Amino acid sequence: MKSIYAIFDRKTNSVELVKDADNIQAFERWFATVFLRSDSMFALYPEDYDIYELCAFNPETLKVCPDYPSMLICSVSELFDIFKIARPNLARDPDEV
Repeated sequence: MKSIYAIFDRKTNSVELVKDADNIQAFERWFATVFLRSDSMFALYPEDYDIYELCAFNPETLKVCPDYPSMLICSVSELFDIFKIARPNLARDPDEV
């Protein structure tokens, strides 16, 4: 079985990314490696995004498991701590302080 994971943007109330993975640990590791070590919107504003598991499916038949509830897994912000990744330093306008 594999699952479909999605990154939900709370600010725009939309899904920003959908990907399959063997399990949540594999998805989180992939996501953290690709998006949290850069100046991506996910790295710069991690508190705006949540990770959801949408469904499970059989990768051989591509059939979705019936009655599989979607569920909130964690905030993208939590991945910085899970993987011990330094958070990006956001340049602030001196007038905003």
